[in-house]
Amino acid sequence: MPLFGRKMPVVQKLIEDLGDKEEEKQMRAARVLSEVGEPAITVLTEALGDAKKQAWAGVALKDMVKHGHARPMAVIAFLIEALDDKNKQAMAAALLKSRELGHAAIEPLVTSYLTSSDEDKKIYAYLALKGISEDKFFQDQNTREAASNALKRIKA
Repeated sequence: MPLFGRKMPVVQKLIEDLGDKEEEKQMRAARVLSEVGEPAITVLTEALGDAKKQAWAGVALKDMVKHGHARPMAVIAFLIEALDDKNKQAMAAALLKSRELGHAAIEPLVTSYLTSSDEDKKIYAYLALKGISEDKFFQDQNTREAASNALKRIKA
């Protein structure tokens, strides 16, 4: 039995709270799931498919990396996989271009673009790379340049 999983009542409650009407419950659930770290990545990426929960699930995923509760590549792997799901694509792409994940996400996005036969997945991988390359507010110059070079590679 997994140590942390969606069948556990406490996890079910936290995931439900991500979609609660009360912002305080949403924030608390996102914070707790973020602090759990890598074991919570699966349930959080599942929540990206629910319009009521996806924003707070995204906050939790970014915060777990930002605060050192998960390795960026662990989160990125699940988000790249989420690009296959029509309900999760837009949020996964937005998270992949975030400050917390952007630089580390460049090569996985290129690989995803080059190896996928799913046109939608390719579009979202491209959009995430484009977002990283153009984001002067969140991304540093080296990250923007790396993303720009990656876009040139996939266009070639």
